[in-house]
Amino acid sequence: MNLRIPFLNKIIGEIADGSVILLECDTGIGFHVFLEIAKKHDDLTIFAHKRLKRVFGKKVIYPNDEYNLQQLYTIPLAIKKCKFKIVMFTILHDLFSIHSTDSVCNLFTEVANIVRDCKKIMLSSIDTKLISERALSMLENESDYVIEIREFMDGLKIKRGIRVKKSLTKPPSDFYSLDLEKLEIGDKLI
Repeated sequence: MNLRIPFLNKIIGEIADGSVILLECDTGIGFHVFLEIAKKHDDLTIFAHKRLKRVFGKKVIYPNDEYNLQQLYTIPLAIKKCKFKIVMFTILHDLFSIHSTDSVCNLFTEVANIVRDCKKIMLSSIDTKLISERALSMLENESDYVIEIREFMDGLKIKRGIRVKKSLTKPPSDFYSLDLEKLEIGDKLI
């Protein structure tokens, strides 16, 4: 499947059904990428807060609608009911603030297995500054693709870099410059 986002297609290629993609990034960047994907796809469901319904439209399933953040067992049930091919999972930070790391990582594993069984594609975003290394490695281990977006200082300018950290079909890549305004990948960063 093609995500219709040129820079993601360029670095990870075609995505097989049943894939789990983890986007590791700095604050706000994951939301921007998810927003661009949501604009280009009608066949997706977004697990997010109710306040994001005005941004993403009717594609959002929010807490207390079909699932409950305090009752983890409701989330896999809601994902099984999703009729769309792509599932965007934006509630990881909320879950980590409510539940233990082990509980959230076990939930992520369960959800990933459901996605694989149902031949869906799941995209998750996590802010690496707000999560422990242990939790991050547990999420990476369960993901099929891990894409890392980082901000680097270059004098007084901030540069963004993107790389594939883990892939089913390709080796890890170097960092390449990323223009979020145009959503384009540039030259290799040194």
